[in-house]
Amino acid sequence: MDALSEARMIARSQGRWGASQGSYFKAMNPTPGTGIIGPGGTQAFSATSALFVWRNTAPATSNVFVFPDYVKLLVTVVDTSATAMHYLFALDTIPRFNSGGTSLMAAANANGPVNVLRMASPQTLPQSIINFGAVVALAEGTNVLRAARGIMKSAAAAPVSVVNDEYLWTFNASLESLGTGAQLGTTAANYRKNVGPLCIPPGGSLVGHVWYPAITVGATYEVEAAWWELAAYPA
Repeated sequence: MDALSEARMIARSQGRWGASQGSYFKAMNPTPGTGIIGPGGTQAFSATSALFVWRNTAPATSNVFVFPDYVKLLVTVVDTSATAMHYLFALDTIPRFNSGGTSLMAAANANGPVNVLRMASPQTLPQSIINFGAVVALAEGTNVLRAARGIMKSAAAAPVSVVNDEYLWTFNASLESLGTGAQLGTTAANYRKNVGPLCIPPGGSLVGHVWYPAITVGATYEVEAAWWELAAYPA
């Protein structure tokens, strides 16, 4: 087996291992079938306007890190007047949530025993809190890292979204596909962008910014997210 195939096999096995050890978590909107409205009127990048703020609530002095796996959106109500969906993901070392949006429902992972590499104590409750929707974020910290930037979808004519469109951001190694290739569509389709591996430090945040040229009313989305929580110990 060549090195690339081995790397892919390892990457695909990580999720199964994490689930078996109780360190892989998922969250989604509180009511299946009922979406959450996103930012409306955000026509250009703003550091304080976000689609989600994902916080690692472990103490900043701890060694518990959050590794996002994916964030998936399902359009239930289209936007008004938007012509494109831009995104930027920023990592920060401080809590960035201010107000707005909805807190996603995250289930404790009880698929297996808690591995000592994940937590120093036998907990199964996640350290992550994800606020999603029309979220107001706090100002960027001095250590902010703007880590990913792109366009999820464009439209020849507004609206940019279509009911039942699915938008998927993945956080895989660069050897994986960087996206669907397509950014333009007038019928429901799946759109995928890989933003590369990101790690939310203890006490820190991942802020998902989106903006839409010409938008006046935000689209409504159902949402699903998944991640690992692992503790790093000195070698």
